[in-house]
Amino acid sequence: MSSIGWLTILSGVASSFIFVPLATSSMVTLAQDQIGKASGLFNLLRNSGGSIGIAELLPAVATSAQAACPEGSGFMASFFGRTR
Repeated sequence: MSSIGWLTILSGVASSFIFVPLATSSMVTLAQDQIGKASGLFNLLRNSGGSIGIAELLPAVATSAQAACPEGSGFMASFFGRTR
């Protein structure tokens, strides 16, 4: 297995050690009738944060890919509406 495969597996395992305790600690002080709403809000914010993070990271990765491989810049520019 390539090194990127092992890093992907490690990332998945590490995520379970982060999100489960974070969700548990954020709801430990709530009353029983508030847990459903809090869980929904927690998941909404977690997913929104991930989406915004990916949206912010994509242009940076695309720009560095264009700098590293200029012959592929025409292909990458098609995603952002720019041409050479």
